[in-house]
Amino acid sequence: MRFRFRTVLVTVTLALLLVTVGVIGITSFLSARRMAEDLADQVLEQTAQRIEEQVRAELDLAIGQATLDASLLGTNQIDPANREAVSAYFLAAIRAHPQLSYLSWAQDASGEIVNIERDRSGALEVVYLIRHPDNRLELQQYRVLADGTREVVRTLPDKPENDPRPRPYYLAAKQAGVPTWTETYVFLGKGGQLTVPGVTRATPILRDGKLLGVLSADFDLFALSDFLSKLSVGAHGMAFLVELRGDGSRRVIAHPDPKLLASPTGDALPIDQIADGRVQGLLGKVDPNAASSSVEFTANGTTYVGNYRRIDGDRGLHWGVGLVIPEDEIVGPVKRNRRNTIAITSVSIVIAILLAILLSMQIARALRQLASETEAIALFHLEAKPVLPSSVVEVRQLASAVEDMKRGLRSFQKFVPVDFVRSLVASGGEAVLGGKRATITVHFSDIADFTTISEKLRPEELVVLLSEYLSLMSGPILASGGTIDKFIGDAVMAFWNAPNTVADHAFVACKTVLANQDILAKRRPQWVAAGKPALTARVGLHTGDAVVGNIGSDARLDFTAIGDTVNLASRLEGLNKSYDTEIIISASTYELVKSRVVVRPVDRVAVKGKDASILIYELLGLAGGVASTVEARAKNHAAAIEAYFERRWDDAIGMLSSTPDDKAAQLIVERARGFKQAPPADGWDGTYRMTSK
Repeated sequence: MRFRFRTVLVTVTLALLLVTVGVIGITSFLSARRMAEDLADQVLEQTAQRIEEQVRAELDLAIGQATLDASLLGTNQIDPANREAVSAYFLAAIRAHPQLSYLSWAQDASGEIVNIERDRSGALEVVYLIRHPDNRLELQQYRVLADGTREVVRTLPDKPENDPRPRPYYLAAKQAGVPTWTETYVFLGKGGQLTVPGVTRATPILRDGKLLGVLSADFDLFALSDFLSKLSVGAHGMAFLVELRGDGSRRVIAHPDPKLLASPTGDALPIDQIADGRVQGLLGKVDPNAASSSVEFTANGTTYVGNYRRIDGDRGLHWGVGLVIPEDEIVGPVKRNRRNTIAITSVSIVIAILLAILLSMQIARALRQLASETEAIALFHLEAKPVLPSSVVEVRQLASAVEDMKRGLRSFQKFVPVDFVRSLVASGGEAVLGGKRATITVHFSDIADFTTISEKLRPEELVVLLSEYLSLMSGPILASGGTIDKFIGDAVMAFWNAPNTVADHAFVACKTVLANQDILAKRRPQWVAAGKPALTARVGLHTGDAVVGNIGSDARLDFTAIGDTVNLASRLEGLNKSYDTEIIISASTYELVKSRVVVRPVDRVAVKGKDASILIYELLGLAGGVASTVEARAKNHAAAIEAYFERRWDDAIGMLSSTPDDKAAQLIVERARGFKQAPPADGWDGTYRMTSK
């Protein structure tokens, strides 16, 4: 039995890929899943430890402050009966520790109290509960201002319900006889309202075995909830704190969303009443007495990984921290990696099959590419490309020959208009004698004083300089869609709107010659610095009808434009020398662009060889692109020309005499003075007849 090479290659490649990718994929998936689970355990453990450290820092602060307060009051360094002294000390202490919410001192004999409270905005208030001889408990509430003074908020003459001695923290400390922590309960807020859940470090003060009162250092649990809300546990995980009470119940005391903890009494909610299935799911599966445990559970249709850690303090403080994170955040990347592996495997199999097939088609593909190259050559698209690589010697030789042919044709295209050749090829015809009439804008330019410049340079230097100049002039013309007809020494003949249509060709031509003058102006300092002549171009533009086509003989053709339009453009270029200008355009060109350019009328002339006269203009720039002084000077010159044509000789002379360095203006002044002495004949229209080209 025989098999084709293509069949064998595809079968072997497919089998090797399936076995290799299968083994690697399964091994990678199992390993990555174990690593992800281990990493998640580490992250949860570290996060739990961070929360425990934060909680213990808060608790240690309360313990330290309570211990210091007890020492100062117990040793009478601060008189326990002096409300002002106690409140001043408490204010200094609570300012030093922003984490503390309350500091208080309650006397056992009278039930009097000194309390410093920090509200959620950070403002401090002082509350006194004072026992009067008639046994009333008067509540005095003060707001502490920024300068340390106090402002009376209100005074309530009898508030027996504010007696601290029945409060949980007081009873716990009195019963224990030593510093102790309370379970969470609701603090008395402003005005004696039960508003803020928290815990208290209660310290009894004894003297000679007798209870003087109870000190308390409190902090509310909103601070811990705020800490948890800012704690990052993956993208969608969270952490919470739970309290293990003496009656065996568990209550959530801190949560990233503290609104979930609210109850009608303000007390902490039992876990079965909190509206968070993640909390119930985790606490329902962990042993509350275990030091630490990790479990998986499902809540609201999502599988979570949870971690629980006990936080035990001294005397009455039994808390736990719970952390939950969606399982998909842990093993999701592993599952996505598995899907990617399957996708990559599938793509690899397809690619392998395609490569095996394409290998047998390499020669045909290479030949098709070479055919495409020759078709592009037929359309005169001769861009240089790397030689087509191939392991087949003959194909490589053919590709090299094609590139050699393109190289020769690129040299040829520098002698003929490329657009003309492409249009000729596209027509499917052959170049023949003849042409057609078209409206074009013709450009002639040469270098001012070129004869003098050429006499000063060696022929080699002249060729290099002239080549650089012609390259600078040619680039913008070609880029704007113009056709360069020919170079005549230093002169450049070009036109727009043939053989390809150029929309608004008169304005395009004006913009192009202005751009060329800017290019030369920027290059002149470089020429001077290199010891070369600073070249200046003189340009003539005229728009009109001409015959454009193949002119010559059967043996040698030249694609060019002929006619009076071309001759007039050449004459206009020559007039620049007479008027010391750089760009002269005809009236027909000006009429097509007058709202978009700045010009000045120079003269009405009849060039040599023509009876009819035309008004000629000097092109100064694009509208909005010239200095205001230039524009003002152009308007003044236009007014002077109008006065000259109307035979108002004095007005023309007066307006132009202020510019003695302007040759064009002084020519008009000179003629006006002559006509003032010997007026022209009737029928004179201002035409000046040129006697030279």
